[in-house]
Amino acid sequence: MHDRAKRRGDIARIQQIDAELTGPPLPVLLRHVWRWFGELQRERSYTGMGDPLPLSARDIKGWMDLYQRRPDQQELEMIRLLDTIWLNVRAESRKG
Repeated sequence: MHDRAKRRGDIARIQQIDAELTGPPLPVLLRHVWRWFGELQRERSYTGMGDPLPLSARDIKGWMDLYQRRPDQQELEMIRLLDTIWLNVRAESRKG
């Protein structure tokens, strides 16, 4: 009985963590920018030590040409901001 109660508690905790990590839904008007950022992530370069490099203008231009994407200036700024946030969160998570 104790094991079953513990498992229920573990499941409840996992569901709580999942809800915290999921966050609010992404606004419909921004979903394409998030999808584009995901496409760019797959093209990201890494150092010899396995650390990710910031997305370069060359990376973004190559992605635009390859996938025939035409983001406007504001969308490009959002992609750059997402990249900065992603790199910072990754660096922080590796520290501790």
